Amino acid sequence: MSFLKYRALFMLLMFMALTGCIDGLGSDDNDDDDDDNYRVEVYVPVAQYTPNSGRLLASQCAQCHGTNGYSVNSWDRLVGSDDIAREMYEYSTAHIMGAQTIGYTPSEINAISYYFLTQ
Repeated sequence: MSFLKYRALFMLLMFMALTGCIDGLGSDDNDDDDDDNYRVEVYVPVAQYTPNSGRLLASQCAQCHGTNGYSVNSWDRLVGSDDIAREMYEYSTAHIMGAQTIGYTPSEINAISYYFLTQ
């Protein structure tokens, strides 16, 4: 499910909880207890609203390599490439790609690489 679908689902659930559309959440159950003094906290695990961390991390690459890795200029096309992680580590920090690599952990670089490989 895409990020926007998760976000829309989350927003719908929040609306339903706050307006009392979901039984027991935000509505009075007529048990003579004061239900106005409790808070409903809805926790959504990070995995549900960031379904593909590689995609989020790879958004930085779009500035030079095009949207989703489909380059329209002389820069390398990243889509389908299976050696992005290796190439990112090959550059020195004086090169723009080496400077980009400094900002990512090895697991984040692997996530970026896997994202472009599976596009």
